[in-house]
Amino acid sequence: MKNLRIFTFITCILALIFIFLPLSKVTASEGDLYIVNTTELNMRIAPSNEAKIVGQLEYGSKLTVFAEDDGWGKTFFEGEKVWVAIEFLQPLEEKAEEVEEQNQDETETEQVEENTENKEREVKDKSDKQTENKEQHNHPSHSLEIEPDVVDQEKDKNNEPDAREEVANDKNIPTHTHETREKVKQKKELPPVKTMKPTPVKISKHALSIMDSLANFEIVIDAGHGGKDAGTIQDGILEKDLTLSTAKKVANHLKEAGASVTMTRTNDSFIPLSKRVHISERMNADAFISIHFDSFSNASVKGLTSHYSHNNQSKKLAQFIQNSLTKRIDMKNRGVRHSNFFVLRENSQKAVLLELGFMSNSSDWEEIRSVNFQDKVATAVVDGLYDYFYQ
Repeated sequence: MKNLRIFTFITCILALIFIFLPLSKVTASEGDLYIVNTTELNMRIAPSNEAKIVGQLEYGSKLTVFAEDDGWGKTFFEGEKVWVAIEFLQPLEEKAEEVEEQNQDETETEQVEENTENKEREVKDKSDKQTENKEQHNHPSHSLEIEPDVVDQEKDKNNEPDAREEVANDKNIPTHTHETREKVKQKKELPPVKTMKPTPVKISKHALSIMDSLANFEIVIDAGHGGKDAGTIQDGILEKDLTLSTAKKVANHLKEAGASVTMTRTNDSFIPLSKRVHISERMNADAFISIHFDSFSNASVKGLTSHYSHNNQSKKLAQFIQNSLTKRIDMKNRGVRHSNFFVLRENSQKAVLLELGFMSNSSDWEEIRSVNFQDKVATAVVDGLYDYFYQ
């Protein structure tokens, strides 16, 4: 009975340890560059082993992870979002360190072998010299009468190349034992150090590296209001401050994705609407994105809205960004709307204005002030631009 109680106690302890022991989980940092660390890595249309496979990445391929979902990383293939298992990825920096360590180890090994061969050569040469001196000591020269034929034979004999001279004439091979010759031969035949090379045959160029993603695209980010124009005020928080901090977050994400980014303002200054449009025109922007927050007298009104004006391409851009925002942010989808805002109407570039929720609505306001809200917005904007440019 006593043994049974002890057994039951131990079983309970082990069960508790198993329940509360934190499970390790492979995660990935969004926007970081990774390398495929398996023979073939499936790309699927959704983060699931049951999802359809649209292609494979070969060992050594590089890709950028833009989002992580329960062990799956999102990247892009031929302009479409695909998902790969993160457990088969390795950060590129770690892989580079491994290759560097391997090269260093092989270099040190070769150095040790070379030092050993040099020592063997020195010992052999010293031994040969000692043997030669000993032979000369044991056979002193005498004044002898030698017939001419014998002299000629000796000359011919002396003119024959010595075996060690033949070996010495073979470049890069030490003048000693056959065993050493074999070692040198083996050393010369060592396989070259393997380097990690991407295999871009099966992967879109836009997924190979950060610099190949939104590179060559000029994006203008406009932080709404500023200076004397405070915008909406809620609980003592000014809209102009929220738009600026959110715009900076978006700009940083875009730069990490390779885009060239210009901000209409980087501090609390008043920028006329006409100047904001002028910046967009001067930079020949591929996309102009104005950041705002909404407010209304009816506190029940809530949600995300993306606005565009006359440009048909602007409408498409607004649709892609709106879709991306509503997937990431838990707010009502108010859709895409044609509007007459100055920065859209007077802008000949593709331009959208984002209203990122209502500060006057309690649920929207809670989401806007959440820790990860601005990161969600930034990631959604980057995703929306990808979807638009590579549709």
